[in-house]
Amino acid sequence: MIFRVLRGLVAVALLAVALWVGARGQGPVPPVGPLLDPVNGVWGPVTHASLARRATARIPGLSAPVDVRYDDRGVPHVFASTEIDAYRALGYVVARDLLIPMDLQTRVATGRLTEWAGRAALPLDRETRDLGMPRAAEQKLAAIDTTTMAWKVMVAFAAGVNAYVDGLRPSRVPIEYHLLGVRPDHWKPIDAIHLFNRMGWTLTYLPDEAARYAARAVVGDRAADALFPLNSAIQEPIVPLAGKAPRFDFTRLPPP
Repeated sequence: MIFRVLRGLVAVALLAVALWVGARGQGPVPPVGPLLDPVNGVWGPVTHASLARRATARIPGLSAPVDVRYDDRGVPHVFASTEIDAYRALGYVVARDLLIPMDLQTRVATGRLTEWAGRAALPLDRETRDLGMPRAAEQKLAAIDTTTMAWKVMVAFAAGVNAYVDGLRPSRVPIEYHLLGVRPDHWKPIDAIHLFNRMGWTLTYLPDEAARYAARAVVGDRAADALFPLNSAIQEPIVPLAGKAPRFDFTRLPPP
């Protein structure tokens, strides 16, 4: 009798712990309960991952209907009466396909990744702010003439992104947001500048340069350049050139 009571108490305690962790999470573990929701949990985005054969969306501010067609590679082609309408629709389409990367990269570019990832992201946020990337974006935004086409395009694109975010049902929120327990941010015109700043940093920031100069003082120029080469011998453009790729040019080594 006592054994049955103890077993029941243990079962109740385990259930209470499971419900607690499921509802609130524990440390880096997100709340599991909402993730397992059969309607609005992780299953929802999976069921909507594929493109519908035909769909209609409402984007506020369009001056005329816009037609978006996806080719067999999943690339959207936008057909609009005006350039501004095209950018408004493009914002909607890009958000539909790349909402998480857009949100993540702009958050990194503004030094706010800690809000998502916690203290582990603090060094990256500090580096971003020390480099002055958020301040540079604000200065660029302040220098833009609001009567120019560039400004109108940024505003239209942001409106398209926000139209998608505002119409996003819980069942279609990307899985990453469920794991983080957050909602997508609204897109602002300055976020386009943040995104381009981040892209520029990714493509041009070379921390190996400092290591190369330090190594030259120790082992000489030739050895340092060999350890930290400026260009990779197997580097290729994003769109591969026709013919044999250099990464497959193997060099035969003599046996030892």
